[in-house]
Amino acid sequence: MERERVDFHAHYDPLDKNSPRRVIDLAKKSNVVGLGLLARGEIATDFNAAVIYGKECGVNVVPGIEILARIKNLNSHAELIGLGFNPNHEDLINHFGVEQQKNKNARVAMLQKQFIENLGLSVDVSSLEDKTLLEKIMNGETLEKAIHFCRFVCHLPNNRLIINKNKDDNSELWNRIKQECAKKNGYRGHPVKIEAKFLYELFFAVGMPGNNFVSKTMGSDLLRTSEDIIQTIHRAGGCVLYSPEGKYLKDIWDKLQQEDIDGLMVFHGGQLGIDKGKVDIPIDTIKEARANGLLTLGGSDYQNKDWRLGIGSGDLFISPRRLDELNRKLAEVRIRNKTA
Repeated sequence: MERERVDFHAHYDPLDKNSPRRVIDLAKKSNVVGLGLLARGEIATDFNAAVIYGKECGVNVVPGIEILARIKNLNSHAELIGLGFNPNHEDLINHFGVEQQKNKNARVAMLQKQFIENLGLSVDVSSLEDKTLLEKIMNGETLEKAIHFCRFVCHLPNNRLIINKNKDDNSELWNRIKQECAKKNGYRGHPVKIEAKFLYELFFAVGMPGNNFVSKTMGSDLLRTSEDIIQTIHRAGGCVLYSPEGKYLKDIWDKLQQEDIDGLMVFHGGQLGIDKGKVDIPIDTIKEARANGLLTLGGSDYQNKDWRLGIGSGDLFISPRRLDELNRKLAEVRIRNKTA
């Protein structure tokens, strides 16, 4: 039997009330005794139900959220992960509750669709399944938007000339995506998914034209500052960690420390500090963080796609001792911020 382990980076769908239970059931089967359960930018309406169900299953469920933050004065963005907060805290619900996020999701979807159509590409899907999904996206009922738009584009024959031209013009990116996807079970034998991943990276990854178009149009309505997010989650009794996911930047880490960040997510999907043979977060940075009393956690980034819960790419192990460290840090944060 696998050793007991923890996983602080497992995704659920806040719009699907059964999603948290499915992830918790899988955690139980995978011998994951501590589970950071999070969605992107949203918190389920009744997250306490997941915590209670986790206790029944012997899984310590830690409320979580993954947020893309704007780093003030750096013209940069960073992924932050909040853990251990009170999911019913008024400030969090006002900013990250499911109902509160719908309008923003719909505005983002409208702008993403507009950007795609400005390129001369169509998303006029024909199948009933895709039409239903498109309607949900445009109504703000779906978290994942851009990747679905890219898949719609790649399904339509009238987009083929523009897609091929983009592959020719960006051959280095296209070849890299093909190589990466060839190693992943979810992509092998699915050329449309591979092309959609390419278009997503080309247009909607952070810093790319489609992402910039949405960011510029929505301005501060799209992304809150890291300082604001850290303060909000601290008031709700939680911790915040920088989660670079292979894109660590020292100037961002230095800035986040000035803003009272609580630690780093140093394990992501696989082995510590390694991404395609390159050092991601420098070992000295991790050692220094621990010496300064900051958390060094991580997780699989499970989302029922590429990574496996608890073990990532197969070689991830995070000791349950890390859950004790998180709980100690949470106690410090709550005392400092006088939260329950």
